[in-house]
Amino acid sequence: MPTICPQLAPIHDLPAILPNLLQDLSIGRAQIVVDQIRGLLDDGNQDSVLIVTAIDQDSSTNEAASKPLAAAIAILPLQHGESATASNDSATLLHAGWMTEVAASDRAGIIEIIKKQLDETLSQRGVHFVQWACDGFSLTEVAEAWFEGLGFRWVADLEYMTKSLQSAAEKTSRHDIKPPRLRLSPMDWNNESALTMFTDLVEQTYVETLDCPVLLDYRSAEQTIAGYQSNASFAPECWFTVWPTTPMENDDKPIGVAILARHNAKRNNTNPSSESGNDAVSSNEVVELVYMGLIPSVRGQRLGIDLIRSVIATAEGFDASRLILAVDQQNDFASDLYRAFGLQPMLEESVWVKSL
Repeated sequence: MPTICPQLAPIHDLPAILPNLLQDLSIGRAQIVVDQIRGLLDDGNQDSVLIVTAIDQDSSTNEAASKPLAAAIAILPLQHGESATASNDSATLLHAGWMTEVAASDRAGIIEIIKKQLDETLSQRGVHFVQWACDGFSLTEVAEAWFEGLGFRWVADLEYMTKSLQSAAEKTSRHDIKPPRLRLSPMDWNNESALTMFTDLVEQTYVETLDCPVLLDYRSAEQTIAGYQSNASFAPECWFTVWPTTPMENDDKPIGVAILARHNAKRNNTNPSSESGNDAVSSNEVVELVYMGLIPSVRGQRLGIDLIRSVIATAEGFDASRLILAVDQQNDFASDLYRAFGLQPMLEESVWVKSL
């Protein structure tokens, strides 16, 4: 095998790296990668983009030596200042792959070199967990070699779903068939104990969960919530506890949670209200249902119907044009529920993870 040297490439090398690195991806997946990088750069978060390359030191010309054999691009965790009370230790690997033809006998060694440099750099940045998503169909032999060579483990196949939303003005003329059995209460971020209580509630909803249960081997509720807070679409006004509106065993306590995120949001509109749409001509805001769950003692009462209805109403209150979410493909109950409310499949992806 040639003498291979790992390098941390500067951000200005991206235009030269991306075309070759992304050539083995589908058009949709490549666009997702590009959009994530562009979003970070547009927001001035260049330091959050990590580029690791493998260079052949035995190349006879400087031009050849400057062309990486392989590369990996990762996103380091963002922090949102005082809004995040716990540091996020998770990173996202956008893609890793070959930049040029490499002999089959050399591939495993080069992947190991990329892995060592990537793991060391991420660990130095305080990262302990990495996730990597790919298109939701059978992996090629080359792609599988990268996932396994970098130490990733499959955890779930997800289906992304979407629904067009009514405007808040249209919503005022709609009458629900039944009165809601649940209400969403915004989390009080000024209460120092609120996040701790919220985290404990999330932990309860994880019991016997059908949403990516393998992920519980890697992440606690506290770590997962810190990851949500560090996301660029984090919207503190969209974190809710779920309460019953009619008496039940837990009528004095919240029985679940709902976490939403806002993409392309108008941040002056932080109050979901049926009146907010009156001045809006159109909106390109997208609300994402990041997570919702109920504690075990209240399951089996078809409360999920009321919960997703409340989520949709909340998204409409922000005058969002669409609602999106991801569901574990093995969670038939949730998939059927979302379809019943008009959500349609958009794309599929497989999620792989690793601990450092």
